[in-house]
Amino acid sequence: MDKLCIRSYIKTRWLLGLTAAQVHDELIAGYRPGAVSYSTVTNRIKLHFQTHMFQVKRRLSNTESSKEETKKYRTTYDDKKIINCFENLSNELFYEIFDYLEGCDLFKAFSNLNSRFQAMVTSSSLRLKIDLRFHPEVILQYCSTCVVVPNKHRST
Repeated sequence: MDKLCIRSYIKTRWLLGLTAAQVHDELIAGYRPGAVSYSTVTNRIKLHFQTHMFQVKRRLSNTESSKEETKKYRTTYDDKKIINCFENLSNELFYEIFDYLEGCDLFKAFSNLNSRFQAMVTSSSLRLKIDLRFHPEVILQYCSTCVVVPNKHRST
């Protein structure tokens, strides 16, 4: 069995929610006892998890080892990589995300991040959905002066 097949098998089984031990047991049962070591399986899973953490959601199994591995991976992940992954998303995807956000929340979250987000938030093609019914007085004041009045031609 070549390395590419083993890597694909490990990734697929892990995405289906199997733990490293379960994937290793399947490989040994299906091929031969020395086909792949347990450390190889765990290293491939770690590598895949670190490079694709925010691109693919995986189902967690209910086993304790899976929960412990997940906690360990979360604490070792670099925050700079998270920001880089987020900023590398396409504008079209951000516009899809913006469709789910209320106008004031959208401005508050994205308007002062960087010039790219500022341009997207102030784009005339972006329609703002503004609902002021359930906001406290302080937030209403902010929304009316900073969001509604300057963008009244874009609100729905």
